[in-house]
Amino acid sequence: MNDLDATVHLSRRRALIERALEERLPSANEEPRLIHEAMRYATLGGGKRLRPTLVLEVGSMADATRESYLDAACALEFVHTASLVLDDLPSMDNAALRRGNPATHTVYGEATAVLASMGLVAMAFELVARNAETLGYPERAAGAVRKLAEAVGPGGIIHGQHVDLGLVADRASLERI
Repeated sequence: MNDLDATVHLSRRRALIERALEERLPSANEEPRLIHEAMRYATLGGGKRLRPTLVLEVGSMADATRESYLDAACALEFVHTASLVLDDLPSMDNAALRRGNPATHTVYGEATAVLASMGLVAMAFELVARNAETLGYPERAAGAVRKLAEAVGPGGIIHGQHVDLGLVADRASLERI
């Protein structure tokens, strides 16, 4: 595959993922409207979509259709987005911008940003379980959910954020990392 083919391929994957994210997110017209609006704002505000693209690429190596792994790909992007929303909060990195736009908490307030982040994580668990079931492996749903919990939990994203906060507070050197 040459560079042009790879660029076109990635562009198509990104468009597929954007549509899938849009379809899976709750409508901003459904209650709780503000939370759903913030979830959509945070998720659909751009991004390279590398993580979900990798999920689809791994799936294609297993001769699966793109659609068969879209729920898992979206789940991964929801978790990533949730982590960015939390990372931007004043109590964390205190970032006013994300992807060139006002951070979710600056538009919707801190409480709504936290709730939107929690909503995205909850939806990720739902999508991972659903993906296992729709692939015809309902018995694997619990294992998939457990793996996601490990990635999100104290040994995963939470630990990484804790280390990040400690490094900022201590102005640590590269040796400490």
